Amino acid sequence: MNSRWLKVGSGPEAQAVRKCVYCMPEEGVPLTSSEKLLTSDEIVQLASLFVTFGVNKIRLTGGEPLVRKDAVNIIESLAKIPQLTVLGITTNGLVLSKKISDLRKAGLTHVNISLDTLVPEKFEFLARRKGWHVVRKSIDDALATGFDSVKVNCVVMKGINEDELVNFVKLTESNNLEVRFIEYMPFDGNKWSRQKLVPFERMLAVIKQEWPMLERHEDGPNHTSKHYESIGENVRTCHEETVKEMTAEVQDVDQLSSDECDDNIASAVVPPDRSAKEAV
Repeated sequence: MNSRWLKVGSGPEAQAVRKCVYCMPEEGVPLTSSEKLLTSDEIVQLASLFVTFGVNKIRLTGGEPLVRKDAVNIIESLAKIPQLTVLGITTNGLVLSKKISDLRKAGLTHVNISLDTLVPEKFEFLARRKGWHVVRKSIDDALATGFDSVKVNCVVMKGINEDELVNFVKLTESNNLEVRFIEYMPFDGNKWSRQKLVPFERMLAVIKQEWPMLERHEDGPNHTSKHYESIGENVRTCHEETVKEMTAEVQDVDQLSSDECDDNIASAVVPPDRSAKEAV
C-alpha cells in the first residue's frame, strides 16, 4: 500500500511552549484567535475527508499539539477512522510524559520528538528555556510505552550542533529509536543565513566516518526522507526532505463549518486542475 500522509497543524504556534531560535522570533508571534483554530470536530472532519482521497497516515503537528486540552480526545476520534494505519504526533516533548499513557490508550501509534542537542546548556540557548531533562525523559517514556515508532527530530546548524551528529546516531545503538536529521531552512523571523546550513551530504559524510557500512534503504512511494541503516552495528538514521506537495490549502476555518458539504471542502483544498488523489 502506498503511504499517503496528512499533516495537521493542530496546535497554535504562539502557544508552542518552546520558542526555538530557528522557528520563531524571540519576541514570539501574535496570538491566533480561538475562532481561527480548528476545533476537534473540524480536525476529525478534515482528516476523514482526506482519508477518502487515499490518505492512510495522519500526523498532528503544531505549534505544539499537546498544549490543547482536547489532544487526547482528538487522537481517540481519529483512531476510529478504519482506513488509517498510522496516527502520530510531532511534539517538543515538554508535556508528553504527563499525557503519554492516555495518548497510547487513545490510539496513538507514532511519536516524533524534537531535540536538537544532547547538551542541556545548549538546549536552553536553542529553546530559550530550560527543559532538556524533561524532553529526555519523554523520549525514554515513549520508548517504554510501546509505540510502533519513536523518532527524534534534530535540526542541524553549523557551529551549533553539527558536532553532535555521531552522538545522536549512537542513541539508536541501544534503543529502538530512529534519529531524523533536518536541514536548517529559512522561516520568517529566524534570521536564517546560508552560513548556518549543513547540507545533507556533509551530515552523511560525518556519520559514515563512524559507520562506514551505513547503507541507504530503497525509497518507498511518496517518500519525503532518505533512510539509512547499518545492520551489523544496529544504527538507524534518516534525512528529512522538505517537500511541498500541495499548492492549495484551506485558508478560512469557515470552510469547515458544519453546514458546508464535503464537496465544497474538497474544492477548497484540491486545486481544480488536479484530482483529489493526485493532491495527497
